[in-house]
Amino acid sequence: MKDSLISFFGIDEEHARMIDELQEPQRSRKIEELRYWREIKKLEF
Repeated sequence: MKDSLISFFGIDEEHARMIDELQEPQRSRKIEELRYWREIKKLEF
């Protein structure tokens, strides 16, 4: 999962590791936040 977080969201390895170590539902919430910010970035460019 860590590699997916790095490639899909463009976050660094340390943050991907920290998210990967979270337990559900915290992990899901964090991934939803990343999805939201990814969409915002698409709209800005």
